Amino acid sequence: MEGTKRMYRVIALSISLILCAAGNLSWGQEQKIIPEKHVAGSHVIRIKTHRGIIPPTLSIKPGSTVIWVNESDSLIEILFPHKKITLSCQNPVNFIIDVDGSFVSNKIGVGAVASICFIEKGEFEYIVKKLSPGKSSPEDEFKGNVIIEK
Repeated sequence: MEGTKRMYRVIALSISLILCAAGNLSWGQEQKIIPEKHVAGSHVIRIKTHRGIIPPTLSIKPGSTVIWVNESDSLIEILFPHKKITLSCQNPVNFIIDVDGSFVSNKIGVGAVASICFIEKGEFEYIVKKLSPGKSSPEDEFKGNVIIEK
């Protein structure tokens, strides 16, 4: 009888810990993601090994999702050095919230994608950095713009 009670306590404690951990993992990003009823569509940007970003400039409407496809021969990162993305209307793919509260990309593998839904109006300049072993050079960076129309 005492063994059964002990087993139930262990199970109850385990379930409680799992629920607490799950709640803590999603809490930080919930505050940055704003659900939208009207999604404006998606647009693809391709990252090529020698040709860079295609298209280099993209004009979209608020609520549109931009999908970056890594068609290069190395890992890449997407950085927004000036105007930061602090809100998204859907769950971003391969983006995380940085210490300053803005979205930054993870390392994006060859053939992988990253996407984020833009709701803030304005121009977002970004840099795609190729993460090659050894020294990086300006040739390992491509610059692009996403313009969210007003």
